[in-house]
Formats: sequence, structure tokens, C-alpha cells
Amino acid sequence: MTNVFNSANPSKGFRMTTLLICIHFLAFHTQAQDLSKPVYIYDFKTGLLDSMIQVEYDSLVQADHTDFYIGGFNSSLEFLESEFPVVNTLLESQFTFKEKAASQFDLTNYPLRTSVKLFAVDEGEPEHRCSGSFISSKHILTAAHCLLDLNTNILSNDSFFVCPIYDNGAFSLDFDCSAVSKLYFIKDWNITEGEDIAVLELEESIGFSTGWIGIGFEKSESALMNNIYYKFSYPGESSISELYNGDTLYYSYGEANFFTDYDIGIMGGQGIPGESGSSLISVDHGSNYISYGVLNWSTNLRHARISDKVFYTFKKIIENDVTLHNISSDPLDEVIVFPNPTTIDVSLNYNTSKGPVSDLEILDSWGRSLLGLDIYELGMKIDLSSFPAGSYYLKMVRDDTVIVRKIIKL
Repeated sequence: MTNVFNSANPSKGFRMTTLLICIHFLAFHTQAQDLSKPVYIYDFKTGLLDSMIQVEYDSLVQADHTDFYIGGFNSSLEFLESEFPVVNTLLESQFTFKEKAASQFDLTNYPLRTSVKLFAVDEGEPEHRCSGSFISSKHILTAAHCLLDLNTNILSNDSFFVCPIYDNGAFSLDFDCSAVSKLYFIKDWNITEGEDIAVLELEESIGFSTGWIGIGFEKSESALMNNIYYKFSYPGESSISELYNGDTLYYSYGEANFFTDYDIGIMGGQGIPGESGSSLISVDHGSNYISYGVLNWSTNLRHARISDKVFYTFKKIIENDVTLHNISSDPLDEVIVFPNPTTIDVSLNYNTSKGPVSDLEILDSWGRSLLGLDIYELGMKIDLSSFPAGSYYLKMVRDDTVIVRKIIKL
């Protein structure tokens, strides 16, 4: 289905000067509107393929990104270098060669724990496939060709699952794996046109524990330069190199210096099968962790560059995260936060027959508790007036169930 933008014609009774102003405004307004890429949704449970309604967005916006979330596992933030590397670098770029992540970092710290290994299931057995990153509580960013035959809408396997920080041939003791329940990909995608990007929806909302990175687009190449970018991926055995077997998390970092309308990459870099789908993450330590693309081409470590047409579709998918909004088939389970967005305070509305809401916490994107309430009573207002504008999370307990709501403070 497609939304079509239509502009109304100005009234014939306007004076000529007003008419000219209106025509100018409407021409500008029409020019600023565009529709996101058409996207297919494949449901692994039903085997049905559907289309997502295209998202209307302002094409004059030059840059945008979603929020990162540090996760509830702990508040440990891994220090990632903020200076360009000077040793162990490629000849054509200030970007390092691959190293085992566990040799330098604690894999359970943020943002390393947002890295996932993608497996395909072949005749009941797991098969090494690709890399990916959490971008919401239950959504993974990866490459389309990791699940689909190249430049087609045909699945390569019937089922897939992902595991956070799988390393050295072992599954994490701290984070569960989850089956992929849905696949979002660009209709009739083409690997050479920046469309080799996909979002996976998981059955389990592991991301509330691991946290997630943001995704973004930036139209200005100069704005993408002089940033520190990190990669976390699972290079596998191939004819290119026998150093890797796909069972260990590697990292590299440095500058990105290869740009086209569809690509962002590293001159002289070499991608290895298994790294496909791994993010190129712009790191502003402690402030932002944003993926601007996913690896899809070996030469010059080329990543499919996230465009505004792709970004706004994926942003809508993230915003519709059913666990984040806790949409239930039972209306008695529903807890409504209002007004949202808000400028001053929020209140809750819920059916009291399911019991009270307790242990409320307002968390920031680091997972830090900013405000707490033992018990909430209907009619109470939760004062947010002293909080800076931004995104927050309201965590609460009801009927032994943890519920999380995202709150936007204007």
C-alpha cells in the first residue's frame, strides 16, 4: 500500500499576491515530502509475505538518528578509543586490522553486548551466517543477503536465530538467543544501490538487557568524516583468509574515508564472509553510538549506507516495537502513559482489577534510575519538569510482570 501526497489548490477568491505566496508555499511543501522505500515483511510463523505502508517524511532534513540504550544488564560502559589509531593500521586508511574483541574488552559491557551472531537453520542444524546489531529491544540490523538470495525476494533458509556476543565457539552465559520471527527488507532490493539492508524482529526482547545502538543517516559526507567508527563482527573461513572460522567476535576501528551515494567504507579494507551485516558505528564515547551502514561488500569494507528513504522506515519499525509499548491482546493488561510526549508530567491509566502498579522507575538511555516510586495510585502525576528534553523509559511492575514504556520529554 502506498500513501500519496496531494496538495489542495488555493481558493480562486484570494488576491493575486496571496495566491502567489500560497503557490510558492505549496510548491516548497510538496518538494519537501517524500515516501520511504517500499518494504516487505516476511512472517516466519505464518510463511506469509506482506507489504509495509510507506512512511512519509521531510526530504529536506539533512540528518537524523534514533536513540541508543545502554540496557538493563549493568551500567558498565566499555571505553572505546576516541583518537585515530597510529599502529596496526591499513596502508590506505587510519583503520586497524581485525583483533579478537575479548583480548581488549569485556564482552558483557556496552556497546559490545549489542553485537549478535546470526545463524541459519539447515536441516535442524545451526549454520554460521552473518553479523548484526541490536537497534531496539527486539530488532536487529543486518544485511539482506544474509537471509535472502542475492538481489531477490527469496529466502535462503526457512528459519534463523541470533545470539548476543557469541564468542570462541560458545554461547553467552548472560544473554539468551532468540529465533527470528519477522524479516523486513526493501522490496526488489539491489546490492549496488544501498538496499542490502534488513531488520530482523525477534521472538524475545533480549535488547532490554543488552541495550541497543542507534541508527542514522547523514547526507553530508563532510559530517561523516573525522569520526571514530567501530566494527564488531564474526569473520568466517573463506578463500580470502584461513585465519577465521566464524565463531569469534572481532573488532576494528578508525576512520571512514570511502564514500558514494550508496556506500560508506574504508579504503584498503577487506571484508570477510561472516562479517556481512555488521554495523559501522560512529562512536562519541558516552554520548552517541550510531550505525550509518551495514557491511555488504568486501572490497574497501563497503557498507550499504543508510539513506533517509531507508532510515524513516526502520525508525517506524523501531517505534512500533510491540514489547516497548507492551501491546497485549488482553485489554486488562494495558497500562497507558499520558500525555506522551509531555512537557511537564505524566500519569498512568489502567484497569485496577489486575492489581496496582508498583516499583516505578524513570530511567535515562544509560539505564540509570532518575526517579522512583514504590506504589502508583490512579490520579497521581509523575513530575518530569526538571528533566532535560529527550527520551526516557518508565519501568514498572504489575502482577509480577515488568512493563516498560518509552516517554518523550519535550
